Parts: sequence; C-alpha cells; structure tokens
Amino acid sequence: MPTLESATPRTAPRQVVVGLVLVAMLVALGFGVRWWMHPSVFGDPGYGFRTGAHPVQDAVTEVPVTPNRDEDPVTVRSAEPVWGDNTARATATFQVCRAADNALAIGAPAGSAAMVCDPLRPLEDGVQLDPRQEFVIASVTPTTAGLARLVGVRLTYMTGRSHLFQRGTEVVHLDATVVAR
Repeated sequence: MPTLESATPRTAPRQVVVGLVLVAMLVALGFGVRWWMHPSVFGDPGYGFRTGAHPVQDAVTEVPVTPNRDEDPVTVRSAEPVWGDNTARATATFQVCRAADNALAIGAPAGSAAMVCDPLRPLEDGVQLDPRQEFVIASVTPTTAGLARLVGVRLTYMTGRSHLFQRGTEVVHLDATVVAR
C-alpha cells in the first residue's frame, strides 16, 4: 500500500504539468481575445498628401480613408479622426461611398465625392459597409487659417461570420494635410 511519502514524488511532476497546461491555455485565451477585439479588415492605404493653401471657405477636402478590400460586409459603429496637428481647428465628417476603387482622387475638393459615389451616404452608427464595393470618405473642414493633419481614422465596427463576429476598433493610418489661409 502506498504511503504519503511515496505519493509525493509522483504528485509534484503532475502538478507542474497541470500548471503549465493551465498557463498555456490562459496565454492562448489572451491572444484569442486580443485578436477578437482588434479586427483588421481595412489595413492602411499607405498614402499621404498635402493640399496647397486655400482660403478657409474653399479648403474643404475629401479624403478616401479605406481602400476597397476583398472582405465581407461589416457593421460600422463609429469613426473619429486622429489628428497629428490641427491648428486650423478642422472638423471631420465621414461618409460611405459606393464606387470603384480610386474613383475619388486623394485630396479631392469638396463636392467631388457626390459626383463619383452612387450612393453617397452618411456614416452613422449601425451602417453596413461592403469593403468590396464601398469605402469611407473623410471630409476635412478647416474653420480657421492653419493646417489640419489627419494621421488616421479610428473605426469601430463588427465583422460577420467569416471573421467570427469580431468587434473592436481599428485605426486606419494615412497622412493627409489640409492647409487653409
């Protein structure tokens, strides 16, 4: 019959193995939760531009934010600008454009999106966006002389079944500078 002393050496390695398995499971769970909370449907368009100096009232500029991607539709919750510098005290509004990729020139003057997008609709909480046919546009509107440097857009959204219903926020990086005089 085993005694307490003879059971102890066998129990210690088993406890170490069980502990290591539990730690590995927690690490895997942590990576899974991080992946689920940080979707990456859009990626970064990788472009930058700077407008010439225009009078404040004429300096409104439309910027394509997300490139077309071969991804399933997503439900967008919100979009907010990430400013690198904003001495022009600019605001940014966001819209969804259905058009071919690159249909809107980078840094297009105000009103250009209405000519190429069919339809052009406001980006509101709960809007469906199909990255294969649609992209997000930011309209940057300076309110005073200065410059507005939009370095990214923080998009909060939820994916569909193909991405296991991920939900979270992705920052789409760009470098768009609008100059108002």
